[in-house]
Amino acid sequence: MTSTIKHKILVIDDHVVMREIVKDILLDQDYEVIVLESTEGAKELLDEERISLLLLDVQMPNETGYEFLKRLKEENGRLDVPVIFMTGMDNIDDKVYGFELGAVDYIVKPFHRMDVLMRVKAHLKLVETHNEQKDKLQQLNEAHLAHLKQPKDLPKARFGVYYRSYQEAGGDFYDVFSLEKKDCYAYFIADISGHDIGTSYVMPAVQALLNEVIKTTDSLKKKMSKFNKSVVDILPDGKFITAQLIMIDRRAGKAEVVNMGHTPFLHLSGENNVKDIELPGDVLGVFDEPEFGFASLDIESYDKFIMYSDGLIESPGERRLWTEGVKLLKNVVIKHFDTDVRDFGVELAQELIGEQLPTDDVVVLSIEV
Repeated sequence: MTSTIKHKILVIDDHVVMREIVKDILLDQDYEVIVLESTEGAKELLDEERISLLLLDVQMPNETGYEFLKRLKEENGRLDVPVIFMTGMDNIDDKVYGFELGAVDYIVKPFHRMDVLMRVKAHLKLVETHNEQKDKLQQLNEAHLAHLKQPKDLPKARFGVYYRSYQEAGGDFYDVFSLEKKDCYAYFIADISGHDIGTSYVMPAVQALLNEVIKTTDSLKKKMSKFNKSVVDILPDGKFITAQLIMIDRRAGKAEVVNMGHTPFLHLSGENNVKDIELPGDVLGVFDEPEFGFASLDIESYDKFIMYSDGLIESPGERRLWTEGVKLLKNVVIKHFDTDVRDFGVELAQELIGEQLPTDDVVVLSIEV
């Protein structure tokens, strides 16, 4: 079946004859072709245009193809367009280096028409397959987001949320529950390992199970034990969940917390008093009899809790230990201590991530007692 997609291909080569040869080959196949003689302005063009494939010359005077590709990865955090290098060098070390930078293929000069066409067609077919999968995952993610509770759905729960997926199949999720006891709510945050299509299918099942378990009259420890046994049965092999649950009884002035291998949560009290509370515990869905971390806290009016996924404290541009990330997060929280709970997540994400592409999903659940 012939694709009806009109692919747009960018060709960058400083040699005018080579540019025109490649351009003629591609135009003959009804592709849309853009040619540049250097990498100047290429990044902006890639950001603005929907380019399906980049054919990139290796040896150019001002900036080599290798240097340009390396710069793209450093500035964007990832490559969204497949790159085929064009080179007169048939050296294995050069090819390996190009693949390490993220290139998908090489075309060796002088060009052979059929070699160019076969390689281009093969990688455009992969692009089409990837886009089809991406669309399906996007639909799943949108369906998932539609079922996530918003502050307007439970105004008395006094919470705010920030949610941002790294890829179409996000692995992080949250939920908020109104319990039978008056002024008593439960707040849950979780991270399922992986960002594949299986993750998107697992999340609704996990949320449904939690919804059943959380409203029982069992102790918190027993609730989580039952929940874990159910999760073990439904999780695919190799997957696990880190999670955290906080149950707040506003009338009694008490909060119960259970941690399942998740990041420390923050407890804000008094004037600029921020504590990070780490409760070591096993992850969900792996062990039949896990050891979770439990705590009972005294709380007062206007105390706040910050629950978050590790994507918030990871650095897109550098490797950072989670302990360093938590310390940085605490400093940012102190800076925004008086921020409305509904806006807390947005403020924290802007400070810690900004406009950079995250390296993981990001969820921030902020709660006011």
